[in-house]
Amino acid sequence: MGHEVSHALLRHGGERVSQNILASVAIATADIMSRDSKYHDLGVAALGAGVTVGVLLPYSRKHESEADKFGLELAARAGYDPAAGIRVWERMAALGGNRPPEWLSTHPDPENRIENMRAWLPEMRAIYEQSDKKPNYPLAKVVD
Repeated sequence: MGHEVSHALLRHGGERVSQNILASVAIATADIMSRDSKYHDLGVAALGAGVTVGVLLPYSRKHESEADKFGLELAARAGYDPAAGIRVWERMAALGGNRPPEWLSTHPDPENRIENMRAWLPEMRAIYEQSDKKPNYPLAKVVD
């Protein structure tokens, strides 16, 4: 839940709208400027793919990682064990399924998410240890 709240607090939706508007303007401009070219369709398609793979998808993955980290921090500040987030993603990774390569995905690969969370865990544990409120039902028990 902290992950999704983090998207709102970090205003990722607004950033996404701005990025999509800029991408649309760039592609529309290229479309108009290249109408007389015999490579018009190919050029516009290539620009669209380049903007998607080179700009929009990396920013989406960045937003997901930011929300992962801030979500762990929110949980830790609320008195929930931040290590529970790692266990959630270990379960998600174990579910497997077909996934595109990370560079074609809006989300980081689950293994990369787990690695990031492990790297952030010492910082989050310190926040957790200083939290005023320790819930009666730690998140770790809820997700285990």
